[in-house]
Amino acid sequence: MIVSAIAAMDINRLIGMEKNMPWHLPKDFKHFKKTTINHPIIIGRISFESKPINGNALPKRTNIVVSRNYTLAYDGIVTVTSIEDAISVAKSEERDECFIIGGGQIYKEALDNNLIDKLYLTSIHTEIKTKGKKDLVYFPEIDNDEWDMTSISAEDADDNNKYDMTFLVFERN
Repeated sequence: MIVSAIAAMDINRLIGMEKNMPWHLPKDFKHFKKTTINHPIIIGRISFESKPINGNALPKRTNIVVSRNYTLAYDGIVTVTSIEDAISVAKSEERDECFIIGGGQIYKEALDNNLIDKLYLTSIHTEIKTKGKKDLVYFPEIDNDEWDMTSISAEDADDNNKYDMTFLVFERN
C-alpha cells in the first residue's frame, strides 16, 4: 500500500490557523475529495475536531483518528494511538493507497519516520496574514533531494477561488 500525504499550504507552508483552514477554495476541496475518495484517511485528533471537519466522518472513506488518548471514541470512526497503528488499520482495508490528511504534528512525525511514499501538495499562491493570529500550523519542510516531482497542474483564481494554486505530486526517490 502506498502511504500518501495530502495538504494545501500558502507560500510560507501555512496549513492551519486558529483551528481552521485559512482559506475557502472549492477547487482544492474538489481535488482533495477526488484524490481521497474510497481510500482510508488518517488524521490527528485536533485536526479532526477542527473546522471544516468538526468531528464528522468524511464520507466514502475509512476515517482513522490518531490520538494519545486511548479511550477516545467517535461514532463510525476508528481511533488509534499511533501513526503506525493507523497505517496498519489502513492496510487492512486492502486498498492501493491511504492518505494522511493532517495536521502539522501528524505530517511531521510521518515524514520524520519515512512513513510517507507520496505527497499531494496544493501550493496556494498567497501569503496569509497571520499577525495577531493564534494556533498557526505549518507543513514541515521536505528535503527536495528525497522527492521527485511527478505531476504539476495550475489553476487560476476565479469568482469562487480567491487565489491561484498549483497541484503538485511528489514521490519518494
